[in-house]
Amino acid sequence: MRICRQPGRPAWVQTCRHAKLAACLLASLLLASLIVVPAFAAESNPDWSSQVRAAVKAGDLDKALALAEARIIDRPSDLEAHGWYARLLAWKNRHSEAETEYRFVLSQKPNDVDMLLGLADVLHWDGKDSEALQILAQAQSLAPAQTDILVRRGRVLAALKRNAEARSNFRQALSLNSNEQGARLGLASLADETRHQLRIGSDFDGFNYTGTAATESMSLASHWNSSWATAFSFDVYQRFGQRAGKLTGMVTRNLPENNWLTVGGAGGHDHGVIPKSEALFSYGHGFRLGNPFIRGVETSYDQHWYWYSTARILTLGGTALLYLPRDWNWLLSINAARSAFSGVPGHDWQPNGRTRLGFPLARRLSGNLMFAVGSESFAEIDQTGRFAARTFGGGLRLALNNTQDITGYIAAQDRSQARSETSGGVSYGFRF
Repeated sequence: MRICRQPGRPAWVQTCRHAKLAACLLASLLLASLIVVPAFAAESNPDWSSQVRAAVKAGDLDKALALAEARIIDRPSDLEAHGWYARLLAWKNRHSEAETEYRFVLSQKPNDVDMLLGLADVLHWDGKDSEALQILAQAQSLAPAQTDILVRRGRVLAALKRNAEARSNFRQALSLNSNEQGARLGLASLADETRHQLRIGSDFDGFNYTGTAATESMSLASHWNSSWATAFSFDVYQRFGQRAGKLTGMVTRNLPENNWLTVGGAGGHDHGVIPKSEALFSYGHGFRLGNPFIRGVETSYDQHWYWYSTARILTLGGTALLYLPRDWNWLLSINAARSAFSGVPGHDWQPNGRTRLGFPLARRLSGNLMFAVGSESFAEIDQTGRFAARTFGGGLRLALNNTQDITGYIAAQDRSQARSETSGGVSYGFRF
């Protein structure tokens, strides 16, 4: 074999130089393979997503969230990782962050139906049903035959009280897939819809300082559509040897984004034992939280005027109703009442409040416990004036079927001036 060499240099020297050059070239190739191949594998290996899926299947959302977050840090442009991160944030009830992630992915892939559905879910859980409906309309334009889009639209429309449209979407989903369980459940939830409730009841009040009093009542509450509701009641009072009657009417307007406004008034023959006239105003807002401990909250600001023949009373306050897991609920109400009496100078503000805890007892039976302080009811003359009181009570509700129920309560009030009152009542309700 012929060996090329420079003139004047021994052959063995040039041979060694060639060997060293080959060794360096081999080492460089090996080093490159150690750097490039793992990097390429990290780019193309979907192992991280399978680990996320495995963690989700095992119920370890924290681990899955950490894996997705690490992938985003390593590959910020990986839209699949951002999609997983959005889903996991939503499942962790971190809705605001999930919405941000969903919108980021959709800014890069606006026609991703899965991301559109995820965003719609988050908006629906946060009570932004009008926005959710717009997102679902976009998803439906991309996949008109996808039944889960129709089911989601039905749920959102039902939350907006647009029940006829909700039924239409559920039925359309069933026409495409007769086994669509979500659509069947949606239709079942709307099957028992009723617009009116008629309730007839009777109450008694026993005192340690005077004779027993009684009240008979009849009321009709109607939900006409998604926007309007009315309530009327007629009450007859027998108190302190007098007989009085009162008619009350209220109108509620449901506003967008889970808001509502109620105005009303009352009047009748007072005979000195009930107000001659009343006026009320209430503004409320509902929050759907999706929290594991508090599913939702309804809050309201309430203002009520009472005009007696010898007194004027104004109450201002707020009420919060918390929806808890397993059909428990907790009501809190705090008010301040200003009383002005004829011939008595000045005005007094007196605080009062009440709380009630509701809970299920059996399949058709539920109960509640309540506690109140102050002169918490101003509908009767004996509840006005300067006195302190503590009231303990409880009640039961028995659902006879899907349209009828019987409710009852009993309460004991301990007043100042060594006075006491025991109250109770029962009513029957029928929905149609």
